[in-house]
Amino acid sequence: MLEAFLLFEFACQLALAFTALGSVRVLVRIAAFAASLALLAVPRRALRAHPAEAPAIWIVLILVLSIFNPYTNNWLAGFAQASLYAAILAPLFWVSRSGANRRTLYRLLFIMWAFQTVSAAVGVLQFYFPGHFQPNLSAVVASLGDAYVKDLHLATPDGRWILRPMGLSDIPGAAAMAGFWAVLLGIGFFISQRAWWMRVVCAASVSVGTFCIFLSQVRSALAVLIVSVIAFGALLMWRGQKLQSMVLAAVLAVFVVAGFHFAASVGGNDVASRLAAFTDHPESTFVEERGRFLLDTIDVLPQYPLGAGLARWGMVNHYFGDDTNLDSAPIWVEIQWTGWLLDGGLPLVIAYVIALAVTIRMTMKLALTRDQNRLWPWPAIIFGYDIGVLANTFSYPVFIGQSGLEFWLFNALLFAAARTETRRPGKR
Repeated sequence: MLEAFLLFEFACQLALAFTALGSVRVLVRIAAFAASLALLAVPRRALRAHPAEAPAIWIVLILVLSIFNPYTNNWLAGFAQASLYAAILAPLFWVSRSGANRRTLYRLLFIMWAFQTVSAAVGVLQFYFPGHFQPNLSAVVASLGDAYVKDLHLATPDGRWILRPMGLSDIPGAAAMAGFWAVLLGIGFFISQRAWWMRVVCAASVSVGTFCIFLSQVRSALAVLIVSVIAFGALLMWRGQKLQSMVLAAVLAVFVVAGFHFAASVGGNDVASRLAAFTDHPESTFVEERGRFLLDTIDVLPQYPLGAGLARWGMVNHYFGDDTNLDSAPIWVEIQWTGWLLDGGLPLVIAYVIALAVTIRMTMKLALTRDQNRLWPWPAIIFGYDIGVLANTFSYPVFIGQSGLEFWLFNALLFAAARTETRRPGKR
């Protein structure tokens, strides 16, 4: 069931990117989320609940109350926004109690790694062969206007302007997140596999993923990768695996430096200057590009302590919003913290932070528990991923789309697999 769900999610993504869907496009867009909600009806085993289930219930209750906020765009859109949040959180319930085991975890991680590596490779081909392997442009992105879409282009050394690599998606630059997964999971499989040919494939995946991130010019993806790997390396140090941590740091540094110089050589000044600004001054780059949105969120907190009403931003506003409702005009959202504040005010911010905190704490506990060595290195890899996603909330609204769904899916899957391993007969 879990493998089928992940493959269905990827099938929907491919359909959006490479198929002319017309009037049914919105149905395909929401299909994976609807499937996540539908799986709540599947009978579950009477197993211990994930610790984030309680705050997740509070999140949904806060959003249900927010539907009645007088500034919610309209009833249908408000219900759709609350349902989207519920669908993204739903894996906490239907995955955590699915009885998934170590093999299930490996299979889903392998599917994710394979798909994202192919997506990153396609992103590289889109750069080298502009106009070929080209998916459809997201209707949401296209609706933001020509000036916005123009900013999503990059200049090639021969003077052409092309969309940032999309990979197997319909969002310019999305190939960077495919590269992130290719690198992070490639490291995990490199560590866990003994066959030499598999390690060669993993090294190739890391190389392609790193190169794709640089070509896509999505600096947040590079930052999230760095944070994730640092968190993973720090956990290795905590476990006493200092040699492995230092080897990991050295190898990844080689890949990053080589990837940067190669991307700069083939991508020209446009790629080199954008990435150089980040690598030379990451703090000032963050403040200029994303820090101001966090400050803006803090500034509007007194105005929206209980939220600004649902469906005033994002995909739901685009598909279900009422443009004639001038009292509930769209609000631009760049980072997740703004989205949480608008949708449910301070109560939603607190509830979601608690859900993330208990999830990260659980993952770290599993990574540090020697009894879970049969799952190694995946608890540590997912812990690094969790820290990276948390950092990404300051750059992007992570928990309102597919990325949020995948976060809760893999964390719930790790929890289920660890519990199953603990219950194994004869386990010492």
